[in-house]
Amino acid sequence: MQELPRSLNQQQKEVEHLVGQGNRRAVPRQLAFGCIQAKSVELRETFLESEQTMRLLSFFVPMALFVVVTIFLGVYVGTTLYLFYVAWRHGKYKPYVALLIGIAFSVALYLVFETAFQVPLLKGPIEDMLGIY
Repeated sequence: MQELPRSLNQQQKEVEHLVGQGNRRAVPRQLAFGCIQAKSVELRETFLESEQTMRLLSFFVPMALFVVVTIFLGVYVGTTLYLFYVAWRHGKYKPYVALLIGIAFSVALYLVFETAFQVPLLKGPIEDMLGIY
């Protein structure tokens, strides 16, 4: 357990002294002040270390790029590229296997949404060139 700063230890002694004297009105104020200082000590701690930040960014940046690529090139191309990257970099698959995973999933998306449910997803210029409507 982390040791409290000296001022918090002093406040704890003051609260114990006030309780011992029967002065109960001062106790809530002292406790509240001590809690505020304890929170400020907790806020000084590091939220994310550099390694944790890099791991978080390694998932967030590809997701943000997926959104941008999807807007300009369509859902199927964006999904293929995103799954390729994630399977290759994070899943440690060989590049050709990761590409096959991305393509297979995009084909499955097309079959499920466009064919079975007849719900069109956002298409980009590549799908338009291939005649996929």
